[in-house]
Amino acid sequence: MVTTRACLAVVAGAVIASAPVALAGESSPPTLQGCVSLLPSGKVYTLRLSATIDTRTDHPEFTGNVTMDDGTQIDRSQDAASERFGKCVADVIGH
Repeated sequence: MVTTRACLAVVAGAVIASAPVALAGESSPPTLQGCVSLLPSGKVYTLRLSATIDTRTDHPEFTGNVTMDDGTQIDRSQDAASERFGKCVADVIGH
């Protein structure tokens, strides 16, 4: 089984950034379960998150890598659904 990087590079960028400040009137943050609804049905996905948190400085660093495998060898990193899912997961991690 080959791991496809399903546009989750977006997540890595969001993970590196500091947590966003909630704006007044902003809707509640997304959940991973909510993100799942953005994926096409009829497949089984495996999601892996690996992160390092370094708190040794005044500005803690959170870096990570997220991969998703759908059991195929097809690169789905440019699929619209994968992009929406990646952004959603980035929003979950950033909150």
